[in-house]
Amino acid sequence: MANSFDLNDEQKRVLVDIMSYDGADFSVLVGVAGLDPSVDLRGADIRDVDFGHSNLDGYDFSYADISGCRFDRAKLKGAIFAYNRDEGTVWPRPQSERRSARVGLYATRDFDLLPFQREAVSNIVAALEQGVPRPLVSVPAGAGREKLLEALLSELDRRDMVDVALVCVPTQVGVERMRHRFSDTFGPDAVSSSTKTPTNARLIVASSPRDPGAARKSHFIHTLNGVSHIFILDGALPARVLRDIQLNSPSLQIVSFSTPGMTERIDEGEIIFRVSYQQAVEEELLERSEIHNHRLPYRVENAEKEEMEQIVSEVLEVVSKIPTAATLGVVCPNTNSLREISRTLQERMNFPARRIVHYSSANADESLVRVALDLPGTLLLMTNVVAVDFDWAELDYVIVLTRLRSPERLAFIPRRPNHRQSLQVIDFMRNFDRIDVWNL
Repeated sequence: MANSFDLNDEQKRVLVDIMSYDGADFSVLVGVAGLDPSVDLRGADIRDVDFGHSNLDGYDFSYADISGCRFDRAKLKGAIFAYNRDEGTVWPRPQSERRSARVGLYATRDFDLLPFQREAVSNIVAALEQGVPRPLVSVPAGAGREKLLEALLSELDRRDMVDVALVCVPTQVGVERMRHRFSDTFGPDAVSSSTKTPTNARLIVASSPRDPGAARKSHFIHTLNGVSHIFILDGALPARVLRDIQLNSPSLQIVSFSTPGMTERIDEGEIIFRVSYQQAVEEELLERSEIHNHRLPYRVENAEKEEMEQIVSEVLEVVSKIPTAATLGVVCPNTNSLREISRTLQERMNFPARRIVHYSSANADESLVRVALDLPGTLLLMTNVVAVDFDWAELDYVIVLTRLRSPERLAFIPRRPNHRQSLQVIDFMRNFDRIDVWNL
């Protein structure tokens, strides 16, 4: 590396590490490394670096080779560029030109917000303007969070406060659902579901590995250049990953949306808006499910063949009492238990009107599942993984054979005006004994 001020070997090594680190805020890394940006970058070979949203005030890049670098989102006021090699370098464009190159977040429909949703949007915008770190919004799932988020994105775009927004959801099923929803609202060109592929999209929907170590090793953390805001639903990013992101990109603004029960378990952030389950029911956004507790003689995930047959006998006894035209879901712990229960059910079930449908993978085509649920008598076997994001309002009855990750999502479902009865939940694991759902 050429440098007119002759860095020592350790400084050269640190500078090489900085140049090769993808996704971090460059100015933060320079500070951590102890380099003097007004001196140590003169004449440096820093080709192909994406400076993201770094503040480069006081940086002297005189005589440096900056070929292929991206400065289009960086703050360049106060930076010095002279006698540079800059083949292929991307410089900032005028604001009017930059905005026209991006798809606007213009909604194709009126959001028709309720008073509490308008208040939430106002509170979030104010928190972001005031620089509140990690604002939290506590709203039950199914109580209009997606509409609230869409209205918020549109308002931030109208105020020119957002460049590219990353929406993080817990599962790949949720990614596809949110991508389709955003595409319907803002148009398909505004939305992407990849953080890898360069795009002019204003919204990126993605999921991240739940394990912090896996998330660090994945592409997720290191491809946030250009993202100005992250909106997190239901703890989709672990706290340690969030701290890594904030260390690498301190200017990035993060807003978390969670259910009331989950909000109490989040260690960091300031709650700026809260809606309880009771309030959501009173607003006629949610309705309570009917919970029927039972006990299984064995744990499904560890059941031997004879034990599994006994479990299936318990399930069949419940199924026999359910109207044959009703749609029914059975939540299993994992794929192996789902397959075993399916095999045993098919051997022993004497209900020809019922058809068994599997929904075990986050990558499954959800549209096919919805087609099956439109047919009377469908028995849908699903794993706990896909149950996290499932719309329970699609079913009439649910049999639960595992510990649910979010039991409150099943205790309160989106209101169904055309249904005379509430959702009937037959819980074999007593999921609801461990939470005081109504007071969340």
